[in-house]
Amino acid sequence: MEDLVKKKRVRGGHRSSAKKLVAKIVERLQGESPDKDVLWLRQSQTNLKEKIKTIRQFDEQIIDIISASKEEDVDELVTQEIEDSDNAIAELERILLELEDELCKLRQSTPLSVSTTQNAADASLNQSHLSTSSDMSVGKIVRAKLPKLELRKFNGKICEWQEFWDSFSSSIDNNEQLSDVDKFAYLRGLLEEPAKSTITGFSLKEANYKSAVELLKKRFYKKSAVQRAHVNELIQLSPVFKERDTRGLRHLYDSCEAHNRALKALGVSEESYSSIVVPVIVEKLPESFRLTITRGTDFLQWSMEEMLDAFVKELELRKAHNAVETTAIWNESNSVSERTLILLLHSWRMRNEKTVVPSV
Repeated sequence: MEDLVKKKRVRGGHRSSAKKLVAKIVERLQGESPDKDVLWLRQSQTNLKEKIKTIRQFDEQIIDIISASKEEDVDELVTQEIEDSDNAIAELERILLELEDELCKLRQSTPLSVSTTQNAADASLNQSHLSTSSDMSVGKIVRAKLPKLELRKFNGKICEWQEFWDSFSSSIDNNEQLSDVDKFAYLRGLLEEPAKSTITGFSLKEANYKSAVELLKKRFYKKSAVQRAHVNELIQLSPVFKERDTRGLRHLYDSCEAHNRALKALGVSEESYSSIVVPVIVEKLPESFRLTITRGTDFLQWSMEEMLDAFVKELELRKAHNAVETTAIWNESNSVSERTLILLLHSWRMRNEKTVVPSV
């Protein structure tokens, strides 16, 4: 319980910080000035997304702890926690959507404005402007056409390198309108620790860009290491304890699917890891869910695809059943309310009839 209290306290801090950020965003969005600070809004958009992601992680950890507790009313506690979490996230996501709509309008009204989503990249670009004054006339032309980017950052997690590099390569590395020093500025802005420390020794110069890229690839793009990382991630996924926790089951399925796709993209044969991973994943499922999908099958011989297919079919069935059950409860509740209202009206009429004074 001490761990639960600690996580709730930390989550509360993140929620409080998010609320303050939301208040500032709302104030900016409601301002009458036509020249809104686009850079600040974009930075706030990124910060709010990160806050939502962090809060979601704490939500899931807290739900896991409550699910594993021995309390008699654990089901009610889990349900209440999920509802509270969903409500809090929904409000943050609503503001995020409003912010994205406003940014979209601003982009349409100011098509020639230069903005990026990475503050670190902006700072690095400013530095590059000072160090390349001889090319200033050319630089202005190129930088006036810089793409507006929203690229995922890379923090050194090996299994995420390929996705990061594919995205960066498509948007930045292969962009012929950008000089190598600009590409390097974007790259530095998109790296987080410990990955960022890999290229700390390189100054922001055009000649250093390719060397920095090669060093990153050498450290993080090791095919065998990437394969092991994905398999380890699959093995270490958090289990789902409660039968009705469709949200947790969906998260588990999506994580399995993502890592399986990544392994396929690397050309790894399912046979090489299915016999290890499938039994482990099956054991992470709630008991009745596990018994349902494995009944009458030799699940130890399943390939990853076969396991995922059985998993998602049962998940969709349960999701549909829960929706029908919720509708039935709602309808029953409405029927009870209608009957109660009719009885109250009838009682009121009877009392009025008794108090009517007969005419003489």
